[in-house]
Amino acid sequence: MNESRVVLAGSTKEAASNATLVGKTDPSTNIDVTVILKPKSAIDGPALSDHVATPVENRIMPDRAAFVQQYGADDAAINAVKDYAAACGLSVKNVDAGRRVVELSGSVANAERAFGTELQDFTRGSLTFRGRQGPVTLPAGIAPLVEAVLGLDNRPAASPRVIHPRVAQKSYYPREIASLYQFPTGDGAGEAVAIIELGGAYDATDLKTYFAAALAPGTPAPKVSTVSVSPGLPVAYGSADDDEVMLDIEMIGGIAPGANIVVYFAENTDQGFYQAVSQAVHDPNTSAVSISWGSKESDWTAQTMTAWETLAQSAALLSVSVFAAAGDHGSSDQQTSDSDFDGQRHADFPGTAPHITSCGGTNLQGSSGTITGETVWNNQDGWATGGGVSVQFPVPTWQAGLIAESKTALTMRGVPDIAGDADPNSGIAVRVHGQDLVSGGTSAVAPLWAALTALLNQRLKSKVGFFTPMLYATTACNDITVGDNGANSVAGFSAKAGWDACTGLGSPNGAKIQASLTAVTSAGSKVQQPV
Repeated sequence: MNESRVVLAGSTKEAASNATLVGKTDPSTNIDVTVILKPKSAIDGPALSDHVATPVENRIMPDRAAFVQQYGADDAAINAVKDYAAACGLSVKNVDAGRRVVELSGSVANAERAFGTELQDFTRGSLTFRGRQGPVTLPAGIAPLVEAVLGLDNRPAASPRVIHPRVAQKSYYPREIASLYQFPTGDGAGEAVAIIELGGAYDATDLKTYFAAALAPGTPAPKVSTVSVSPGLPVAYGSADDDEVMLDIEMIGGIAPGANIVVYFAENTDQGFYQAVSQAVHDPNTSAVSISWGSKESDWTAQTMTAWETLAQSAALLSVSVFAAAGDHGSSDQQTSDSDFDGQRHADFPGTAPHITSCGGTNLQGSSGTITGETVWNNQDGWATGGGVSVQFPVPTWQAGLIAESKTALTMRGVPDIAGDADPNSGIAVRVHGQDLVSGGTSAVAPLWAALTALLNQRLKSKVGFFTPMLYATTACNDITVGDNGANSVAGFSAKAGWDACTGLGSPNGAKIQASLTAVTSAGSKVQQPV
């Protein structure tokens, strides 16, 4: 306990914006803390590089036991953290070597002592939360083992990327959108799609009524199940966040009704968010993960973003596809009413993590299975597809040489990667709170691509996993060349031929994507079997 302490890299937390300090957190309050350990071997190594360079040919990966052996947490690191926690008066609730987490519990006083920080209570409107400022510190012998410490601060982490249901000019059921985008036939049977929710709930009666109308006659309604990552969730059906949950389920179930839909409900904190995605990725049944929550990169600590990217790399090696909404407020990724609105460009996290596929939005026009027009989604009222350039992550190899604007090649990660219908004026028919309405936002695009993945997996009889780099080497997306994502008086990025920072590579052409994957496998390459 007398060992010198060092700052945990990237752990510095800024003060909560527009919040009122109440005072020190009661030192006797019990809290849970998640310690994320570094993997035994760097995941961003040869196996992942080969996987990305030739994302179908190199799908022969170890089984999950072998994955844990190579990339899980080291036993010595686990024991060191457990011993340190005990010395600080914290108990160990759970250890998961594969997910590299050690979950601790104890008093605020002991947590402050263990992690070298001071916790205070704040209010923002009707919300009360615990916060911290400055870095986390750990003994010099412990810090190098740790990637991140989450849970000390439990301020809200993210917002849903959904346009609340409204009356719109035009709307589509999900299977109509799938037809316009030429999705492969199938129902996703045998696949499991995970949905991450940080609020809200769903209603079985509304879903039954919806799917009776949205699916082809005689099609059984999808199976939907719940995983409660945080105690007490989900809450009762009836809140505004239900719009997000219902949209996600209805989009996936409307396209891949044979897939198992698993909804992970977690507390809206950096700890809850990470734990939900980590559990989903490491469930051996998971085919794809859909994330419709996020916020600008500056809301997150570097340690959290690093931990997410390591998790996304794990997902790639485990052939789990992860899709995240790119945001709904254009290149600003903020509303002018936000307390910290700064009039600058921001990219939306977690989609900026390179091994997560970021999903932008379009306005889609079509009928009878044919697209008649598609442009960048921008309602010119502060609501528009997110997109921009990361300030955290360097440009990945598959984006080398791409240009966001002017003639300068990207040096940092550009988002989104791909896009799909998100404009509420060409929106998705949904049912929520007993009403049939129309919804939109990039929240609709992440589950759209997750559902496509379930169909591709079913057709190929194998998990396609992280196939995004392959898309950059093909013309399998509908290129969007009209529009921009300027919003809230912040200059946007303009659509252009090829990749751009408002709709990425474009919207999906499912037939071309399937053909690209099939062409590689039929040439004698092997697609990874589920592990």
